[in-house]
Amino acid sequence: MKKSKVIAISGIATAFSVLLLSIGAYFPTFDLSALFMASLVVMLPLSKKSYLGAVITTIASSILTLIIAGFRYQIVIPFALFFGLHPIVNYFQASTNKFNKWIFLIVKDVWFVLVLVLMQKLSEVLIIDIESIKHLVYPILIVGGAIGFIVYDFLMQRFQNYIDLIIKRLKL
Repeated sequence: MKKSKVIAISGIATAFSVLLLSIGAYFPTFDLSALFMASLVVMLPLSKKSYLGAVITTIASSILTLIIAGFRYQIVIPFALFFGLHPIVNYFQASTNKFNKWIFLIVKDVWFVLVLVLMQKLSEVLIIDIESIKHLVYPILIVGGAIGFIVYDFLMQRFQNYIDLIIKRLKL
């Protein structure tokens, strides 16, 4: 495949990611859905088997969103540390059968929970006014994040298959 196609798809993916992440930064109601959709957009270069294009999309999207969104790091850090990299790691896992899929899932799950805990520490995402359950924030994040990630990871793998199919049908 021509490098120009990969560059074009990576540029388009970067533009969409920046748009989605900026919407998530300016409208906090959409921040989680914006992270999810921007993560889907990173899959476009991966559909052309370009790891480099996906990594560049993630880095460029993070930097541009940080500048455009007025340095609102609450949306950029989760994207840069997890949501932008997760599709790349999933694609790598799917393309190589050298690793045990259950161990890989556990490692990705721990990675996700660590990012959740980091974001809670940095930005106090869950603001709880009830003193009796305030001490349960981290156990809830850890257990809920670990369980929720398994569903998220399964969905992301399915979406990658659908995006690959759509790109193949469009003959891009």
